[in-house]
Amino acid sequence: MYKPGCIPTKAMLTAAHLYTDIISKSKKFGIKVDNVTYDLKGIMKHMNKAITMSRKGIEFLMKKNKIDVFNGIGEIIDKNHVKVNDEIIEGEYLILAHGSIPSVFPPFDKVEGLWTSDDVFKMAELPESIAIIGGGVIGIEFATFFSSLGKKVYVIELADHILPFEDNDIADAVKKSLIKKGVKIFEKSKVKDVIKNENDYTVIIEGDENFEIISEKVLLAVGRKPNIPEDIRKLGWRLIEELLLVIQ
Repeated sequence: MYKPGCIPTKAMLTAAHLYTDIISKSKKFGIKVDNVTYDLKGIMKHMNKAITMSRKGIEFLMKKNKIDVFNGIGEIIDKNHVKVNDEIIEGEYLILAHGSIPSVFPPFDKVEGLWTSDDVFKMAELPESIAIIGGGVIGIEFATFFSSLGKKVYVIELADHILPFEDNDIADAVKKSLIKKGVKIFEKSKVKDVIKNENDYTVIIEGDENFEIISEKVLLAVGRKPNIPEDIRKLGWRLIEELLLVIQ
């Protein structure tokens, strides 16, 4: 699985941007378009095709550069040996590229059905409303996608402004664009709890004022962390620090 912010998200955003461009710009160019709609299955098919094409391109480059590829489940034996199926591979160095997993922590780890960024790529239908916890790059990209398709979107960010690691003028420009799409943005706000109801969720928020919002789905987008399997943990943290050369 590619991490959010990479190929799948960009493929989804491309479809969403095309949809909004057709609606907003067709009249300007003298093109009449009636009953414009979208097909989520088609969007997801486009996303998966983009992933497949990228994967095949990488496979071609690896073959072209005479890189040996072993298909199977790899297990690290020690810092110089990896077991793939029944074969032991020896190398002077190991580069770890296990990818990342969503950060999930209390109280969110106890909420049934709460989405992470990985779940968005598997959705079979769009929610009519979604509360996104986290206004970083991942959260804002998904806020753009859902709002572009006309869904009600809430963004809750703990920092002083969304995109806290970007320049303020960039964050302000993105914020204005999202507000124009109907997104409700709550900055300097902390999600105290999420309560699952029968058909939706209640999000309890603390900030300058304490309040609640109701949404059909809740997306936790507060970042990702390195995926460290058990075979690496057995090596000890000193070796892990030496081996963690690449996490992508």
